[in-house]
Amino acid sequence: MNIYPSSHVHPLGPVLEDTIAAMVTEGGYVDPAVGEWSAIVAGCDAFLILTPQFNWGYPGDLKNAMDHLYGEWRGKVVMLVTYGGHGGSKCGTQLRQVLQGLKMRVVPEEVSITLPEGYI
Repeated sequence: MNIYPSSHVHPLGPVLEDTIAAMVTEGGYVDPAVGEWSAIVAGCDAFLILTPQFNWGYPGDLKNAMDHLYGEWRGKVVMLVTYGGHGGSKCGTQLRQVLQGLKMRVVPEEVSITLPEGYI
């Protein structure tokens, strides 16, 4: 099992590929950073997404990282952990729809962590 170090931020820019991710065959990405990201995701069996809720949604960088790929996500198990002033349930709902669109196997239980008002 490959574990992607959480301290490393992958250099993915905006989606600029000429072909939509759903039509790209494995290894067929033009941008080397996307090819690297593809190899990392393809090498994992499952994912835990820990994300904050911003303005009732999830961060754009997370959506961007998902949108660069398609086939690599398909069939992978994913669990959501959201956090924020109200626990992050609204971003979890949005994210769940996207993950289902990517044909991922979303764990039905979701962890929502409500941050104390003083922390926010």
